[in-house]
Amino acid sequence: SSHDKTIPSLVTPNHGNNLSNTGSQPMIAISGNSINDAQAVLDTIPLSDNQCRYWRGRLDIDGLRLVLSSGKVDIVDASLAVELAEQGKAIILPDGDFDPMTAAVDILDMKDTKYDADTGKMCSAACGCPAGQFMRGYIHHLFVVREMLGPAALVAHNLKSLQRFISAFK
Repeated sequence: SSHDKTIPSLVTPNHGNNLSNTGSQPMIAISGNSINDAQAVLDTIPLSDNQCRYWRGRLDIDGLRLVLSSGKVDIVDASLAVELAEQGKAIILPDGDFDPMTAAVDILDMKDTKYDADTGKMCSAACGCPAGQFMRGYIHHLFVVREMLGPAALVAHNLKSLQRFISAFK
């Protein structure tokens, strides 16, 4: 389908507000689903202080590093958080302050049987997400029995992790 083959592009929507009447656009939406897409599009993005630049399309952690470090993107798509959660995967960041360009970002597969009897917390208290109250073994169990709390807990966790990751670029 055409949805599966996103072509990198710049989209400048007209929202019918006063900015569009002056010839300037309030937002540029940038599309792409890979690091190659991102690099190709970032090289063509015009910089303007009166425009918000939104990256529309799923990127992995390295793709997010590329677009966020460019200084040419203000808002990014957070679908990675949901996609990973649906697969039973959790984004794990270092505790405290970290350099987002060099920090190790782990992706834990909570469906893996190695978490079956794991009594460690899902994440550190520093994460601040609701999943932090659960043990990894419990999250694993939720996926084994297909309880919807498993993906819901990981969505909340992954969104919080992405928020921390993106904030580290500021």
